[in-house]
Amino acid sequence: MPSAGRKRAANSAASKKTKPPPPKKTKQGPFHIHPPKKTSAKAEPKKTKQGPFNLHGPNNELLLTGLKNEHQGKRLLLKAKELYKGINNVPNGEERYLFQYHILTVNDDLVSATIEFDERYVEEDGHQFFNYPNPDANTNTTIPGYSLSQVKVDHELFNVSLGRENKRINDKREEEARAAETERVVWSADLSDIAVKLKESRCNFFSVLVNEFKPHGNLLDHTIGRGPKAGQQTKKQQWIHKFSSYQFMWQQNVGKTDFEKHRLYKAARQIIAEQRDGYERLKAIMQYMNRPVDADDANAFYTRDEDMVNRVNSVAGSVGSKTPLGIFDNNFIRKYLKGLNSKHRPPHRLERIRIAETMVDAGMLEFARIVKV
Repeated sequence: MPSAGRKRAANSAASKKTKPPPPKKTKQGPFHIHPPKKTSAKAEPKKTKQGPFNLHGPNNELLLTGLKNEHQGKRLLLKAKELYKGINNVPNGEERYLFQYHILTVNDDLVSATIEFDERYVEEDGHQFFNYPNPDANTNTTIPGYSLSQVKVDHELFNVSLGRENKRINDKREEEARAAETERVVWSADLSDIAVKLKESRCNFFSVLVNEFKPHGNLLDHTIGRGPKAGQQTKKQQWIHKFSSYQFMWQQNVGKTDFEKHRLYKAARQIIAEQRDGYERLKAIMQYMNRPVDADDANAFYTRDEDMVNRVNSVAGSVGSKTPLGIFDNNFIRKYLKGLNSKHRPPHRLERIRIAETMVDAGMLEFARIVKV
């Protein structure tokens, strides 16, 4: 069976020739961490990457909300040549106008917005906005297809123009404030009106001093906390100096509606000591009233013991000359005594009576000794 043997031999040789060689092993590189994955026979469909403006993506509503929160309400300035589609179409005299708009809403396409005219304009490099009223109330003043890519430029243009206008307004306010301050300082040093008032025959000097101040609050109930009148009820009120804005609390006399005079004198001395605005006026009034101007001078009086000799001599002089004890209530006598010695204070009424009684008792005792002898 040579023919059969030759057939098998031929088939065996053919099969050896068609058998594929074994696959070669690939050498792993130094950064190849994982071996290549085997691919399945059935290929999976590729997933398309969602872009930021993909209208059919799941984040469309969130993106639209974010754009509205970011841009809605922003104010813009649009050039006249852009609105009129060319400089040749711009009305005469409006070539440099920048019209103010604001973003009404962001459109659903996420790339455009609807803007509305604010009926205002400003010229290029201008410092003031002006009104530009719409002549026809029925005219639509919105633009539905404004590109969001222009927001940054147009909004920055508005901010620059608004900054110029704010600077102009602030400069004007500062100029007015400086003029008012200059006028106030000049008026605070003017003594002409005070001189006229103080020279009037029936002028109340204290009322002139009070007129330099004004109430700065409501009248409040007050309970005195210390001193001989502790626990008694009265009223107090905040007052302010008209020129220096110096404030102090002024208390009424107990059981009366008038205020304590010494507190106003103290406030005037404090303003004079600090040389605040208007101190010259207070100083002139205080000097005309023969009141101490400096705080040290106001306290530079003799003590009662130190001044007792002068007090006794003054009472003795009034009694010896058969002058009523009320002479010390006379303003002329008080000024006269102050002129002789600025530290001297005349005795008050009760003290005068007690000194007079002591002098009478001493005189009677001396008289009794003379009679006894």
